[in-house]
Amino acid sequence: MGFIKQVLCEYLDKPIGIDHDAPRISYTIEETGRSIFQEYYQIQTSTDDTFSEILSDSGRVHSSNTTHIEIPKLKLESFTRYYYRIKAWTTKSETAWTTAHWFETGFLSTTWQGKWITVNIDEQVPQFRKEFESRSDIKKARLYITARGLYEATINGSRVGDFYLTPGWTNYNDRIQYQTYDVTDMIKNEGNVLSVMLGKGWYSGNIGFNGGEDDYYGKEQSFLAELHIVDAHGEKTIITSDSSLGLA
Repeated sequence: MGFIKQVLCEYLDKPIGIDHDAPRISYTIEETGRSIFQEYYQIQTSTDDTFSEILSDSGRVHSSNTTHIEIPKLKLESFTRYYYRIKAWTTKSETAWTTAHWFETGFLSTTWQGKWITVNIDEQVPQFRKEFESRSDIKKARLYITARGLYEATINGSRVGDFYLTPGWTNYNDRIQYQTYDVTDMIKNEGNVLSVMLGKGWYSGNIGFNGGEDDYYGKEQSFLAELHIVDAHGEKTIITSDSSLGLA
């Protein structure tokens, strides 16, 4: 009997911050250590890992494709975890349903509540900080953050994530990338501090050939952030970048 393995959503296992309205699923099918040919597949989605309520169902789809399969038509909500499972039929057998896999959406069509915090960097690297309180029964916490320039965020003195040179180079005139971090274990019951350092990066640093050019996209650096904290009762608190942020 064949089985499905290496299940990924947008190339990731359990991704958070997905902002595509039709995330793509990829997987492989094996039987006794070798790949086998798929004839049909079926994908179901739910908001719980028991699939007690099916949100969408592809039905049995005649296809050999096992990569970049779009989630069955579903109106996705921002900041929501969706579970999905897969079954396949091969030339030899029918697989069991996979265990529940999931992805979590980001902003989608939701507008940011945070405000851009702007500064003109000379030779120093400014560091902004904001104190906030939290409940003791935290279920999950997500930090959504981006910058025109480079940023490095910490919560309670610990560095957020393991990426460097974030948010990465892009054409800032057309788009700005943002990152989503699971910071659940970094939040304390009281006395929390969110801190963000800013650098020039590709936005206003030296970029290009033959000596490059300063201030290619702009002269001032800025960042935008929201920290979403959800308690065990489903109540959400949002900590935003705003005028209450002070220089450290």
